[in-house]
Amino acid sequence: MSERPNLLIDLARQMADEAQQVRDRLERMIGLARQIHSLAERGHVDPQSVARLSSGLETLKRNLAEVLAVIPELRTPHREATSEGTESAHAVKKILVVDDERSVVDLVKRILASRGYQVDTAGDGHTAIQMVSQRAYDLIIVDLKMPDIGGMEVYQSIKEANPAQAERVAFFSGDVISPHTTSFLERAGRPFLVKPFTVQELVEFVHRALT
Repeated sequence: MSERPNLLIDLARQMADEAQQVRDRLERMIGLARQIHSLAERGHVDPQSVARLSSGLETLKRNLAEVLAVIPELRTPHREATSEGTESAHAVKKILVVDDERSVVDLVKRILASRGYQVDTAGDGHTAIQMVSQRAYDLIIVDLKMPDIGGMEVYQSIKEANPAQAERVAFFSGDVISPHTTSFLERAGRPFLVKPFTVQELVEFVHRALT
C-alpha cells in the first residue's frame, strides 16, 4: 500500500529538481536580458526585439511559477493540509489578490485559503479599487503589470483615497528588467514577491507582509 505514495514522492522530488534547474537557467537568462535592455536604451539594439524578449521571459516565469507551486502539494499533501490550523487559531485575515492572469489568481487563492486566510480576488485594477473602497483588507497583493490599470496606478489610487489601506499593499512582479519598475518599488517601499515563486515563498511572503 505504501509503494504508490513513495513513488509519488520520488517523482515529485525529481520534478522539483528539474524545475529548480530550469528556474536557475531562467534567472541567468533574465540577467542577460537586463544587459541587453541596457544596450537598447543606448540605441544599440532594436527596442521591439527587446520588448518581445521581455514578454517571452515573463511568460516563462508565469508558467514556471505554476509548476513550482503545485509540486510541494503533490509531495507533501498531508502535512500541508494540517498547516491551516496555525492561522485559524487567530482572527481570520482578509486578503485581496489582484492579477489579470486567472491561473495565477486561482492558484494563489487556493494556497492561501488552504491556510485559513479569507481571500477575495480581482482580475483588473478597476475592480480592485472598487473593492478596496467598500471593504478593509489586511493585505492587498497587486500584480504590477496589468492591462489598462497596472499595480502602480492601483497603489496610487488607494493611497490617495485611503492612506491606511495603502500601507497594506504588496506587489507581485514578473518584470525584473525595467528600471521604471525598480524605481517605483524603491519609492513605494512596499514588499514585493518576484514571479515565479514556490508555495513556501508565497506563504512566507504573506506572513511577513501581515506582521
